[in-house]
Amino acid sequence: MDVGAAKGATLEEIRDASVLLHVVDISHHNAAAQCDAVLSPDLDKQP
Repeated sequence: MDVGAAKGATLEEIRDASVLLHVVDISHHNAAAQCDAVLSPDLDKQP
């Protein structure tokens, strides 16, 4: 499965979800940037 198809499948699941849980490992050196990437509405710029 290519990355674009995987993102599309994930977004379909999110639309149907009642609850979303975002867990962050705050001990990771780049935790803030990881949070920003998850919360960014611009999915085309995500890795």
